[in-house]
Amino acid sequence: NMLLELDIDVDDYISIASLADGLLRNKKCYDGCYEISGLARRFIQKTLVGGRTMMRNNNKQKILYKKNKKFVEALDANSLYPSAQVRLKTDGQGFLKGIPKPIPNNVDKKEFLKGVSGYFVKIKVLEIRKHRDFPLLSYFDDKGTRVFTNNAKHVETTYIDWIALEDAVKFQDIKYEIIEGYYFDDGFNNKISDTIQKLYDERLKYKKLKNPIEKVYKLILNSSYGKTALKEIDHDTKYISKTKWKDYKDRYHNWIIEACYCDNGNKIR
Repeated sequence: NMLLELDIDVDDYISIASLADGLLRNKKCYDGCYEISGLARRFIQKTLVGGRTMMRNNNKQKILYKKNKKFVEALDANSLYPSAQVRLKTDGQGFLKGIPKPIPNNVDKKEFLKGVSGYFVKIKVLEIRKHRDFPLLSYFDDKGTRVFTNNAKHVETTYIDWIALEDAVKFQDIKYEIIEGYYFDDGFNNKISDTIQKLYDERLKYKKLKNPIEKVYKLILNSSYGKTALKEIDHDTKYISKTKWKDYKDRYHNWIIEACYCDNGNKIR
């Protein structure tokens, strides 16, 4: 029972991601942090890159197999999303506190950003001096597919966060210029690390006991980041009583996308 285990009522949420978000709020993991909207949200959204699925150099691989001899080992890492959140505290980081601030134009941007907590920038990639079989930078091709590449021309203009940029410099020795971006300089809320670690430990405990509640813990752990990366919300759903529908329609008709009867015709969705 999650109400007894975590003091949270599953009936108050419509998805596991919403439940996980509510739990993190209760644990004060977002204290000092802000929800972001408008231009800053749209800019930062462009720096998000999901998990990749690719073979070496984006090419098909031919694997030779002989009976009783292993040439390929299938490895499945455990709890990648939760472990990454736990590592934030080890790295002296967490959820960025404060609000995003535009990087000033009249400063040396690279020097300026050395003294901030984190940043999201648009850069011009001048050169990628170390090529990798699994490159770090990516772009969208004509079909809308994200492609990871060593070709600097394909990623000439790229949106990237500070962690990915530091990795690109360290592992691929890229040469770049910062065009514009946002920075945060109010430190981190790192309560997420201890919270996730406790949830993980609880899951292991119940898994050993063969208690099915461990599956719920697993879902929460793998959904704990979901509500922090929402796309732009451009519409809302409202339920209007039949008696108020005419006045509502007359007042907001320019904003209504569609409407239909529900609840046996007593309400309009």
